[in-house]
Amino acid sequence: MPRRLADLDPAARRRVIVRTAAAGLLNATVLVAVYFAMPTERPNNIGSGITIAIGLTVFVVVIVGAARRIMVADLPELRAARSLATIIPLFILVFSRVYLTMSTANSGNFTERLDRNSALYFTTTVLATVGFGDIAPKTGEARLVVSFQMILDLVIIGVLVRVLTRAAQAGLNRAGIEPR
Repeated sequence: MPRRLADLDPAARRRVIVRTAAAGLLNATVLVAVYFAMPTERPNNIGSGITIAIGLTVFVVVIVGAARRIMVADLPELRAARSLATIIPLFILVFSRVYLTMSTANSGNFTERLDRNSALYFTTTVLATVGFGDIAPKTGEARLVVSFQMILDLVIIGVLVRVLTRAAQAGLNRAGIEPR
C-alpha cells in the first residue's frame, strides 16, 4: 500500500532516500557505461534519423514504464525521483549518440568533429541553454536535429516533471492518501 515519505520515521526515511539515490546513481552510471561502450562506427550504415527514432522510442517506453511503476509504488514520490534520475541521463545520452552518429557520417555537420565526450558536452550545453558556441551545428540537417532537441528540452522540463508528479499523486490517491 502506498505511503507518503513524510509519514516514515526519520531513520526509515533516511534509509529509503539513500537507497533511492543509490539506485538512481546506479541507473545513470549503467547508461553512461553503455554509451561509452557502444561502437562509434555506424553498424549497417544506420543514419541519424533511425538513431533518433530508436532512441526516442526507447525513451518513451522508459517514461511509460516509469509512470506505471510510480502509480503502484510503495513510495510514489521516491519512485518518481528515481525515475527522473534515469530518464534525464537517458535523454541526454540519446541525443549525444545522435550527434555522434551525425558527426561520424559527415564531419561537416558541426564546427568540429565530435567524439563521445564532445557529443555529450554539446548535448548538455544545448539542454542547459548555455550554448558556449565552441561547437555549433553547421548543416541544415544538424540544425534541425538541434532545434528538435531544444523543443524536446522544453517538453522534458514541463511535461515530464508533470507526468511523473501526477503518477506519484495517483499512487498516493489510490491508497486514499492526500498528496501535499
